[in-house]
Amino acid sequence: MIFQPGQIINNLKIERYTGSGAFGEVYEATDLVMNRHCAVKFVPNQNPNQFDAHKEGQFLHLCRHSRVVEVYDVHPLSYAGQAYAAIEMEFFPEGSAEAYLERSYVTARQAIRWCIDILFSLEHSHANGVLHRDIKPGNIMISNGTAKLSDFGLATVVPQGGIGSGAGTPLYAAPELHLNNETTIATDIYSVGMTLFELINNIRVWRDSLLISTVIFNGSLIKKLGYHEIIPKKIQRICNIACNKNASKRYASARLMRKSLEAIKIDLNWELVGNDKWKSIKGSKRHQIEIEERKSKFETVYKVNERRDNSLCFVFSNKNDARKKLYEIINQTLVK
Repeated sequence: MIFQPGQIINNLKIERYTGSGAFGEVYEATDLVMNRHCAVKFVPNQNPNQFDAHKEGQFLHLCRHSRVVEVYDVHPLSYAGQAYAAIEMEFFPEGSAEAYLERSYVTARQAIRWCIDILFSLEHSHANGVLHRDIKPGNIMISNGTAKLSDFGLATVVPQGGIGSGAGTPLYAAPELHLNNETTIATDIYSVGMTLFELINNIRVWRDSLLISTVIFNGSLIKKLGYHEIIPKKIQRICNIACNKNASKRYASARLMRKSLEAIKIDLNWELVGNDKWKSIKGSKRHQIEIEERKSKFETVYKVNERRDNSLCFVFSNKNDARKKLYEIINQTLVK
């Protein structure tokens, strides 16, 4: 941590350290001149021949959009003999999608809505000739149900031919990045697919064995892990297309993937609220399903507004079968 709470750097008062992004540390701060609450990313200049630490701010400005984190200003400064670009941006008290996932259950509607928002931002970025190259839950900021793409630290202008150099977070990176050190619009699409897969399955911790496995590099991570039993085939299909090993078989654009997600109509937006206990509110009706144990028997109990729906209640001799039925019911009622 470079700066301490209460410290004033130029016109920026540091409130607290919030984390690090590509190439820099991020702080919650106050712009004392504008009396503005903000996030500030301090990017050290690494080029001895010229100052270019401000490039992320330029990309944010070039790609400004309602679904891209807003950049307010870029302050070139020097501290302790090091040159920095202080990139002043809008602050998100709710944090990132990754932080939300760590503390709460992400429903199917939320996961799909957030990815639609990010695909809107990518449509705009790609139209402006920019590849993001680091799409992941940690770089998606959440505010009142809306998602915005952040951290353009690895962004690059799409070169002639549409192929950029390799960059990205390995877990979310397409096979061609690992194999050929190449990034394209298709690699950004792949990263959105992996992000959707993580969110829709509520994967809070990736198993260490997978992080060093060749399944990441050859694009077979989704196949190896599989989907949670509640995820309908319609949603699985979109993830599978976005994360196809063959880049030519993925969605050809962010717009096409967005349209596919927009076609998904959530019926009962189930949320896990306890051990084997789920709820969904639709209009004036509160649906809930859970497993109850009675005299060595296990029953999946379905209620609407606290009244049993016996057509969806089943008794089993073991909990695994009861849980399987519970997941089956959620799977069948999640989307229309």
